[in-house]
Amino acid sequence: MIRMCIVGTCFQFEDNFYKQIFGLQMGAKLSPIVANLALEIFETESAADIIQRSIFWMRYMDDILSVWKEDEDLEAVLKELNTRHNSLKFTLEEEEENQLSFLDLSIIRCDSCLEFKIFRKPSNNLLTINYFSSHEPQIKLSGIISMYLRALKFVSPKYMEEEFKMIESIVKINDCPDHIVNLARDKANIIFHKTLPRTIYNPTMTLCLPFAPCLSKLSGPLHLMGIKLVFKYNNTLLDRLCRNSPCSYEANIYAIKCNCNKFYIGQTTLEVTKRVSQHYSYVIKNVHNSACNQHYRECNMGIIWNQPLTISHINDYFSRNMFETLLIKYTWENNFNLSVGPVASDKLLLHIASVDYKFGELLDKHGLSQTRSNT
Repeated sequence: MIRMCIVGTCFQFEDNFYKQIFGLQMGAKLSPIVANLALEIFETESAADIIQRSIFWMRYMDDILSVWKEDEDLEAVLKELNTRHNSLKFTLEEEEENQLSFLDLSIIRCDSCLEFKIFRKPSNNLLTINYFSSHEPQIKLSGIISMYLRALKFVSPKYMEEEFKMIESIVKINDCPDHIVNLARDKANIIFHKTLPRTIYNPTMTLCLPFAPCLSKLSGPLHLMGIKLVFKYNNTLLDRLCRNSPCSYEANIYAIKCNCNKFYIGQTTLEVTKRVSQHYSYVIKNVHNSACNQHYRECNMGIIWNQPLTISHINDYFSRNMFETLLIKYTWENNFNLSVGPVASDKLLLHIASVDYKFGELLDKHGLSQTRSNT
C-alpha cells in the first residue's frame, strides 16, 4: 500500500496526464513521514561517520543544525556529505556575526551562552487572519495568543520587548483593535505562567456547523452539555477556484420521467445513463432518502429508467447549481424531488431566471409539464 502511494502519483495539467517518476507528492500526508525515514536511514547508515565528527547534530525534517570544531573544514565536510547519496544534496549556511537562523529562530552566540529571537524572512509580508474576516472570533484571538506564547517560550529576555512590539505592529496591519491585542497578551501570560495541570475536556459528541458569527455564542452552552462545537468554513477562495476551474468533463442537468407524468430533476458530472443507474440501485437497495426510491414505492405507474432526458449541458459549477434549483422550483408541483436544490432562491429570481433560461421552451422540447410552483 505504501509503495502504491509513493510510486503511483499521477496528475493532470490541462488536457495531459503525467506520472511523477521521482520524489514524493507535495501535500500528501505520507510524504513527510517517508522523507523523514529516508533521512534517518541516511544519517544512521550512509553518513554516520561524518556526523560522529561533529560536536552537535540536530535535524528537523530537512533542516539541520550542527556545531563543529573551529579547525574543521566545513566546505570539505559538505563535499563529502554530498557524495554519500546521488539524490541528496546539502547546502551550507554558516553563522554571520555570531548569528545563525534555524527554523523560525535566530540563534545568537554570546560569550557564555546562546540567546534567541524570532526569525522572519525578508519576504514575510506580516499578514495573518484579518480582524474583519469571516472567521470565528476565537480563531482570530488564538492566532495572536500563539505569537505571544512563542515569544514567551523561546525569545531571550533581552529581545522580548522588541518582539512584543513586532507582534503589535503585525496585528495592527491586520486591523486588530487594541483591546483584542491586550486580551491576547494577558491570556498568553496566564497560559505561560500557569503551573496547575491542564484540565482535559472529553466531549461526548462533536457538532459541526457552517460558520456564522451568531453561532459562536453556542459554544459555551454546548460545552456544558458535553458537546464540542466546530465550524466549517464554506465559500473559501480555494473552494471557489477548484470548483469553478475549467474541466474536461461535460456536466448535465437531466430528468427521469415516470408514467404518472411526474419526473425527477438532477445534475451530474457522470454520463447521464450511469447516474440513472445509480438512482435505480437506490431503489433496489431501498435507500430511504432517495427521491426516486420514495416515488417508486408510492406510485404504481413505474419510472421510465431507460429513457433519461438530458435537459442542458452546464460545466460551470455555480451556474449548474442555480439552473438546477430554479428548474426544480419552476416545476415543483410536477416533479418528485425531495428538495428544491442546493441554492436559495426567491420568487423574483425564479421569474427572471425562467425567462432567461427559457424554461418553457426547454420543458416543451422534452415533454415535461410546465406547471409552475407557488412556493
